[in-house]
Amino acid sequence: MARFDRLLVGVVLASLILVGCVIPAPVVLNGSGVVVTREMDLSDFDQVEISHAFHARVTRGDEFGVVVRIDDNLERYLEVVTVGRVLKIGLRPAVGLTGRHTLEADVTLPELRGLKASGASRVTVSGFASEERLSVDVSGASKIDLDISAGSVNMDVSGASNANGALSAGDVDINVSGASRVTLTGAGDDARLEASGASRIDLSEFVARDADVEASGASRVIVNATGIIDVKASGASHIEYLGGARLGDVDTSGASSVRAR
Repeated sequence: MARFDRLLVGVVLASLILVGCVIPAPVVLNGSGVVVTREMDLSDFDQVEISHAFHARVTRGDEFGVVVRIDDNLERYLEVVTVGRVLKIGLRPAVGLTGRHTLEADVTLPELRGLKASGASRVTVSGFASEERLSVDVSGASKIDLDISAGSVNMDVSGASNANGALSAGDVDINVSGASRVTLTGAGDDARLEASGASRIDLSEFVARDADVEASGASRVIVNATGIIDVKASGASHIEYLGGARLGDVDTSGASSVRAR
């Protein structure tokens, strides 16, 4: 038994040493102030993921292009890769930032099918006109500004993030949570809107046809529709509607309200 115990202890210690070698310690860095520009030879992607507090501009162009500006002392931690049809721009895991730093990217591509912003990133998207489905995911105190048209649009905004801008689309499906906010102008077909956790959706200047709206947890939704609106509001949430819409199914509870604007 003693021999087995010694063997077990040896295995545990070896495992701890191996884990310590594989998992790097967190690194927290400040930008040097010396900015370098790098042009990446990447192509054949139609989805873009931006992370680690990068500020990125994503625009339509006939040719693919990826240009990054970064402090020279941060370049060794830069990760710009394509995985399948996805372009990913960020830093290596376990890298944190403090103070001033420059993390900027310009991305051009012919067609955009998906966009993801995370980790306090800022992204502007413009120039795209498509009838294909577009997926947008914004999280971790990030922000996107849109000026595009697309087919059906699925948008998920969470973690104190924001999505704003002009959108022309088919059906739209918008889910907003965690004190996040979406404000859009433009027009679309049918809309499914869900806001939770003290979030806000303002589509007062985005005209939809029919709408299915749900608000919970002290959230607020403003919807502009010309057809029928089904609504569910709970937990001190509020739904306002305009545009000549007619109410269909209405379900309210917990000091919530639904009213015409």
